[in-house]
Amino acid sequence: MSKCISVFALLLCVLIPVEVSYAQTGNPLTPPVDLNLNLPKNKFEFSQSHALGLNYVIENKQFYLNQNLLVLGIRPLQDKPHKATVIIGEKATDRDWVLEDGSRAIWVSGVSAPVSEIPIILAVRFEEKNDALRAQAFLVMRVVRDKKIALKIGEYVFYDLPGSKSNTCPIDLLGESVAIDYYDPFECVILQGVKPGKAVLKVFTQWWHSSRAEFLAEYELSVNE
Repeated sequence: MSKCISVFALLLCVLIPVEVSYAQTGNPLTPPVDLNLNLPKNKFEFSQSHALGLNYVIENKQFYLNQNLLVLGIRPLQDKPHKATVIIGEKATDRDWVLEDGSRAIWVSGVSAPVSEIPIILAVRFEEKNDALRAQAFLVMRVVRDKKIALKIGEYVFYDLPGSKSNTCPIDLLGESVAIDYYDPFECVILQGVKPGKAVLKVFTQWWHSSRAEFLAEYELSVNE
């Protein structure tokens, strides 16, 4: 009789799954579904969170005027375009600089010039007055593709997230040297360096049919004064 009970108990252990929590295992591959519940509110508003190339926006400007946009491009060395033969707009002040993408370039006002020849995302509004197009920017961000980066206090960085109609990208930020200024679980996250130190950004993916998220990538950030 005792042998029968032992065999029956063993079968129950095999057949009945045991739910083990993330807190118990500490497994970074399966964080809880409510990973983003305590994230701060976004500091910025955009008509869409997907970054668009400057070339595309200018070609289709009738759809993007007077909106807060995220626009991709580079600042060419000494503000001399590589491919564009004409710089749209005019240089209004000594602080203005050129943003270029493909065969298009435009003078930018509103923010200090970034480092030349690196990909950047510009938070900008395009305005048209007397048939002249102006780019009024309010934020410059570095596009991050490396797993480890260094940035300064006050500097912004942009991480593209591989979300879609079928999945979102929960994140987990460890450390207090950077702050989340904007987050769209389908598109991107914008971080700002706020004090010296190190931080880690963990990115996950969660499909609509799953209650658990899967680990995708980890990024290290070092903030200097």
